[in-house]
Amino acid sequence: MGLVLPMLRADFELVETYAELPGPRLSCPVMAMGGDADTDVPMEDITPWQDVTRGPFKSAFFRGGHFFLNTARDDLLEVLVNELPAPEASRAAR
Repeated sequence: MGLVLPMLRADFELVETYAELPGPRLSCPVMAMGGDADTDVPMEDITPWQDVTRGPFKSAFFRGGHFFLNTARDDLLEVLVNELPAPEASRAAR
């Protein structure tokens, strides 16, 4: 509990205090993910994240609710492996 409670508190604080700030949009790729049975963040709330970037946007939905990372761990890891650049590519881009 000591490990999980600070993260949960931070998540709740973020949700309660978030306000979009004026300014330029990001230029990096953004990928928003959600659970297909999430009642807290429905699927239609994921796609508006495309508005935060001028770069490429993707979304991915996994079986499960708000904690889909527990119910769809293998699928989530597969997407992350396929979407994140390999360490060699990151070093070469610097």
